[in-house]
Order: sequence, then structure tokens, then C-alpha cells
Amino acid sequence: MKKRLKVLKKILKRFPSIIPVNGKVPIEKNWTKYCTEKRSLNIDVFEKYNAGLPTGPSNRIIVVDVDDRKEMKALKEENGWKMPETFTVNTGGGGRHYYYQYPTDGNEYGNYGYRDKDSGKNVFDIKGIGGMVVAPGSIHPETKETYEIKRDVPIAPAPQWLLKLALKKDSSIKPQMDNMKNDNIISNFLSKLQGVEQTGKNRWKALCPVHDDHEASLSISIGDDGRILIHCFARCSPENILDRVGMSWPDLFPKTIDRAITVIDYVRETKEPNAVYNSIRVFAELTAAQLASVTQDLKEILGDKLNLNDFRKAVNESEGYKTRNENNRPIIQSNNRPLDQM
Repeated sequence: MKKRLKVLKKILKRFPSIIPVNGKVPIEKNWTKYCTEKRSLNIDVFEKYNAGLPTGPSNRIIVVDVDDRKEMKALKEENGWKMPETFTVNTGGGGRHYYYQYPTDGNEYGNYGYRDKDSGKNVFDIKGIGGMVVAPGSIHPETKETYEIKRDVPIAPAPQWLLKLALKKDSSIKPQMDNMKNDNIISNFLSKLQGVEQTGKNRWKALCPVHDDHEASLSISIGDDGRILIHCFARCSPENILDRVGMSWPDLFPKTIDRAITVIDYVRETKEPNAVYNSIRVFAELTAAQLASVTQDLKEILGDKLNLNDFRKAVNESEGYKTRNENNRPIIQSNNRPLDQM
């Protein structure tokens, strides 16, 4: 314990931003803000927890986290990637962390993950803004081995190939979507995850922030109604996932549907159909796909208490509001007096 704390004291002096982690998982909400903000902690905290170093401007580091050293060597040879000698840490699980200087060129560098196409195993990750590495002196949660400094030398400038992959305009960091209105929402969510990889149109996978994930178990997609859908194949709950990245359910919905979700939650609690009709204006603002999804939710909650024909008619007759389809063209419009003002 004394040797471990001695190493951590050295790390605390070297890096101005540090967080407590349980194994490899940050224990605090909104921990990613310490990628850009300084944060110090008393050494006593780490008698119970491991220490984590947020990567990015605060600690002035961008880290190459190598899981498969043999495959990484092959990639370096194949692509001509050079990795200058730098501050290096053995992870305790057979991997290595190579620390490089985070640039001060005005660009933002995020996270990038590379997986073997045949085996699907993770080869390496780049940790920039939104990322974190477990600090030397910490204990690997599985092997119980210590994260040890292998090469204690000055941190070298980051090689260009690394920066090119981590630059935030890269498609693995800034998602590509087809005519979506919630690109800021999905971009914000993905920026809080590690090992993000786009797998298809409006679909991604990433490392789950709740459990010690090496297989990119977290699936992310965008539903037809614009909602961000998340699913962990290791069965971590969506609530715990959102909590780990400092978000909540409303953060995953386009703003046009936020109020409708609030109404649905109220109806689910009260089973009161009048709440639906008193909120017709809210539902009339939704897109066609959103309205279809919301209608199904309300029907499941209220059953026969909700007359679908009456509900649709009320939406149609809501004054001054238009229900729009995915192409943003009005498909329902009426100048009749709204039901919620009768």
C-alpha cells in the first residue's frame, strides 16, 4: 500500500486533473468535464479507489491504450506508424499506455478505437477529450496486478497519424446521419463514450461505461421517431449507463418530443386520459413518426380509456399547429378551435 501511494503521490504532482475510479470505471457523474478542467484530490481518497487521469487539455495528454501488442506491432509496420519513445505504463492486464502531448493547435482531439476485423477484439484506443486512463499505482480489477511505470521519460509530442485518427471531425467521433435533426444530441452522447465506431446508418457501438468492457457491448442507434436508443449486451441498465456519462433520459430525445415524453410519464403515473387531451398542442408538434410512436405508448398505458379516433381528430383540429413528416412538410393542418381550449 505504501509503495502504491508513493507512486500515486508522484502522479498527483505531475498531472493537475485526477478522478477516483472503481476498478476502471469513474465513480462520479460528469467526470468528463475534468478532461478540460483541473481537478485535484487528497491522496487519502486513493486508499479505497484507483486513480484515473482524464485525457485531453487539462492533463495535456493524449494516450494510446494498446490491448493487443502483437497486432499493434503489425499495424505499425503495415501503416508506417511511428511511436516516439515517451512516458509508458504497463496496465497490469498485459496492455500498455503510451502518453503523448495533447496539442495546443486549437483543434479538438477525441477518442478513437480500432478493432480487429476478423476476431472483433480491441487492438488499441486513442484517449483524448472524453477519455480516461487508469493511473500508475492503481490495481487492475481482474489480475490484481499494479499499473506500473515502464518508461519514466518526458512525454513526447504526439505523432501525426495519432492526431489524424483522433481529430474530432473524424467520422468515428462526429457521426454521419441521413437528414437527422438531432445530430447535436447524438454527437454529445457519443463524445462521452470510449471506443466509438459507426456500424451503419444511424448505428454505432462503443465500450459500455458501466462494466469493464473490452468487446464494445454498447449498441447505440436512432429510432424512427428520433429517439436515441441504447442497449448493453452485458445487460447493464440504460439508467446506469446514462448516470455514468452524466446524462438522463430527456437528453436522448429531440426537443420536439421532450414535452410529449413528460406528458406520457404523467399519464403512466395517473392513468388519467384527460391529461392527454389537455396536452393536444404538445402532440400536434410532433413528426408523423414521433406521433405514431407516442400514440402506441399511450394506447398501451390507457387501453380502452383512450379513443384513438378522438385523439387523432383532436390533433388534426389543434389550431395553429402542424404535424410534420420526416421531410418536414406539413401533413395535418387545421384552423379549428383546439380541443384543449374548449
